Amino acid sequence: MSPATIENPTSHRKLTHAGLLEEVRRRFGDATDRWAFRCPNCDDVASIADWRQALTDHPTLRRGERVDNPGDLIGQECLGRILGALDGPQNEWEGRGCDWTAYGLFRGPWEVIMGGQDGLPERSAWSFPLADGDDPATAIHFYNRDRFGEIEVEDTHVVKVLDRAAATVRLLRIPDHCACGARRGTPIAVTEADAEGRAYDAQRWTNPCGHQDDAEDLLIKAGLRSGRN
Repeated sequence: MSPATIENPTSHRKLTHAGLLEEVRRRFGDATDRWAFRCPNCDDVASIADWRQALTDHPTLRRGERVDNPGDLIGQECLGRILGALDGPQNEWEGRGCDWTAYGLFRGPWEVIMGGQDGLPERSAWSFPLADGDDPATAIHFYNRDRFGEIEVEDTHVVKVLDRAAATVRLLRIPDHCACGARRGTPIAVTEADAEGRAYDAQRWTNPCGHQDDAEDLLIKAGLRSGRN
């Protein structure tokens, strides 16, 4: 990570909407699934892919209409609000993220200037800060990349797998169905430890067909390990 991307996630910063998009692409490239923001309260890093999966698993209404576009909420709210952090006292929430918003009592901390051109009035939109582009949590790796062209993106989902050797969590995009054709189980949040005993937020799932996914095998298929693909 270059020094230019090291910043205090709670520091105020003011930039135009065009400037924000330019920085997003500089940090993450044009693959929108990798675009990610960091919650200034709990430090959870949530990408477009995370939000798309959360909105699929937890249908959400705004003004009486279902929200399907992750761009409507990412950077504005912590992912925990969709996952269940609003269902009870925040100090009892044990899932991912929290109940923070960019438009709450403590705004931002980034201020994005909208309008100001073509006669439109200038206004501020508050935002979470971008995540670091080199953060492993924002890098999505494709399961079995050589065969991925045979699978529609809509028939896949992103899972969080602990890479113990690298001491980090990897985001892997895997098919919704097992190699046998049966649908994979639903991932649930778990806490896993590496060889040094450090804890990480990851996911596990149980496939109803009985064919279980081994983390090491998934990492091999994603090209993050040497081994037969």
